[in-house]
Amino acid sequence: MDYQKLFNVIPKEPRRWTQSDVESWLEFIGLQDLSNVFQRNAIDGACLEVLNDEDLNELGISSNVKKKKILQWIQNGFIEYKQFVRNNVGQSEWSIASKQIVNKENLDYTPIQRLNDFKPRRDSFQDNHKVELVESMKVVEAPQILKQPKQNLEATKIPSYPNQIKQMESIHIIELVCIGDNQKICVTEKGLSIGRNPDNTLVLSEDYVSRNHCMIEFDQKTKNFYLKDTGSTSGTFLLLMQPSLMRLGLILHMGSMQYKIEQMNCNNQQCDVVLRVIEGQQKNQKFSFQLVKNQNCLKFGRQLDQFRMDTHLSGIHAQFSYTNDGLILEDMGSRNGVWVRLSEQGQCSERVKLTQDRQFRLGYEKIYLSNSAISIKLVIVGDGSVGKTCILIRYTQDKFPTDYVPTIFENYCAQVLYENKMVNLNLWDTAGQEEYKQLRSISYPQSDVFLITFSVDEPSSFQNAIKKWYPELQADQPNAPKIFIGNKIDMRPTENVNENNFVTYNIAQKVVSDLGCKYIECSALNGTNLKQIFQEAIKQAMKKKFPQQIPQTTGPAKNQSGAQRKSNQNENADASGKCQIQ
Repeated sequence: MDYQKLFNVIPKEPRRWTQSDVESWLEFIGLQDLSNVFQRNAIDGACLEVLNDEDLNELGISSNVKKKKILQWIQNGFIEYKQFVRNNVGQSEWSIASKQIVNKENLDYTPIQRLNDFKPRRDSFQDNHKVELVESMKVVEAPQILKQPKQNLEATKIPSYPNQIKQMESIHIIELVCIGDNQKICVTEKGLSIGRNPDNTLVLSEDYVSRNHCMIEFDQKTKNFYLKDTGSTSGTFLLLMQPSLMRLGLILHMGSMQYKIEQMNCNNQQCDVVLRVIEGQQKNQKFSFQLVKNQNCLKFGRQLDQFRMDTHLSGIHAQFSYTNDGLILEDMGSRNGVWVRLSEQGQCSERVKLTQDRQFRLGYEKIYLSNSAISIKLVIVGDGSVGKTCILIRYTQDKFPTDYVPTIFENYCAQVLYENKMVNLNLWDTAGQEEYKQLRSISYPQSDVFLITFSVDEPSSFQNAIKKWYPELQADQPNAPKIFIGNKIDMRPTENVNENNFVTYNIAQKVVSDLGCKYIECSALNGTNLKQIFQEAIKQAMKKKFPQQIPQTTGPAKNQSGAQRKSNQNENADASGKCQIQ
């Protein structure tokens, strides 16, 4: 293939071709008679790269010769041509775009990029500017700063408190962990759409994933994230983690088959239930059983003759019971879990709240675990000019401010990863001047941790940290952890330190330890120990917020012990429910 001639006509990668470029390519390979077909179906470079034989048939291209030529280019030619372009263009569009991607050395999450093997879209005209990373999907360990405008008031002017306080906007984030490859995705309030269509924010290539499979949206009123199936073919499923109330029309995936609750006639004494298989070897087969309220239950699994051939079922997979609340289904420690399908094929579902550790599955294999981000409020206090703002800016932006402007009241918000948990770190910067004491105290309530800061080259600031700032915080927030920070260690000599001019580590450590607090030294100028400070702050805040927390596994349902999903309810119920074939 003469790539040089093609390069003279279209000097860019195939995935960035416009529809006009695709027409030029068709003319180059001698298939200009197909231009109208490709234009009518809005085929640009991104779509062209993933066409297959089935897609060409749908386009109405029946000639085997033409299909073979197109597929040869797609499968081999485009790969070679892309490399040819990169070798001959230097600072082209692709190299410039690549600079926009966050440095991988700073990533704790795998960045979500658009895949190259999605199916074509023909329902609307699209340009090729959607190959860049979606902003809502960027999650890096280095926190992203969301900063309020600096309020530059004269230090001698008493602020008008209602006008000086700008409340920090709460940032809501949920983390999705793909079980299997442990890929982590951050979802912000903008939400997330999932599917094979390249218009989605998360594009997947699996054949069982629909073009527009499902979406996650944020509700500003309830401040919660919700999952919704958008009419997928293979379905979106939720893992049943605790006994749940069943209702008519629900679809249950147990073993290798999907069952729909087709009838459910309940009264004060009993409940008659009919399940119909809608997917699996026994499709359209119906099973019925009757339960007496608070007396018997049906243990569903391979122990029943009707399901003995389903090797994906456990012996006792799940249990149906009829209680005062209604028809209850619980997982009995099965290997593959009990899954509830959100909607029938091709139908949009109602939205379902994504709670902590909730697992959902796309189609047959893709399983995600939702983790809500933990919010921590950190307030930094200390004398003026000890470097409080510099510490926050160096940590969040990795730069050192050269101009000193006294802080009145500022907020920052950072997203950090701590022990595989997403944390929203709300950083509150305060004024050290005495005239702002009333304003400063407004920031103290509901704080999770405090940083009491002083400068090691100003012994008076250390005295104030011990005699002023610590007592002030103890009086207002006695239960909140407090960490002492000695800043500006770059100003202190390494040898022959004059204790009248500098605070030494040993002296500060002894005094602070007597108060039962942690002491860490740092330099905002060069960044020494800053990460250690905030890691320690998060650690202490987490202990305060979750004193009894036990680490939880994030493995898929099949790797969890049955006890993790099995309830203790109805242990003494009579397992005399009978399942009959209709």
